Amino acid sequence: MDRLQELARKLHNLIRYATVQEVEAHTCRVEVGGLLSARLPWLTQRAGSDRTWWAPSVGEQVLLLSPSGDPAQGIVLPGLYQDAHPAPVTNPAQHTTHYRDGAIITYDTEQHQLSATVPGDAVLKLTGNLDAQVGRQASLTAKSIIGAAPTIQLNGAVTVTGSLTVAGPVSFGPGKGGGGAQIKGDVAIQGGLTNNGKNVSSTHVHISSRDGDPSSPPR
Repeated sequence: MDRLQELARKLHNLIRYATVQEVEAHTCRVEVGGLLSARLPWLTQRAGSDRTWWAPSVGEQVLLLSPSGDPAQGIVLPGLYQDAHPAPVTNPAQHTTHYRDGAIITYDTEQHQLSATVPGDAVLKLTGNLDAQVGRQASLTAKSIIGAAPTIQLNGAVTVTGSLTVAGPVSFGPGKGGGGAQIKGDVAIQGGLTNNGKNVSSTHVHISSRDGDPSSPPR
């Protein structure tokens, strides 16, 4: 009779609902049937040369899998929705992750749309090239944009609707059709202006063809 009871107990403990109570390093303790378990590992996606890490949170409902019915050798399998932590969405076309700080990453297979909401910073570090191809329009809105590179090349027409400040030298070459630069509107220049090496700025003067005297500088 005792052996039958022990067998029944082990069968009962093979798979149990549990709730995470503590998380430390790569182990956690769960509450199951009013009892607190020992520190147990949780099941992760990969744990070899490729590794993933996503710790369960306190209060998360999980399954406790106990080989041979011994909870001391159990493995925690996250996670199960519950009233305290319901599913964040119910649309089967969406794959989404909602983080505790408010960040949300969602891909919608019906809308073919990837969206990310991050309350803090986003950091991308690459040791190689970045190739981004956009089928239609790329839009970037920010309080300020800083780009740093030894050279920056823009292929195509460029329109600036606000003010433009250039702190270094400017060079204009012939356009795609062979034409030179065209400036429409008023231009204010502070400093010297040369044309083919000739000074044509405010200090430039001409020699009069009649009397040989220099003309007055432009005003």
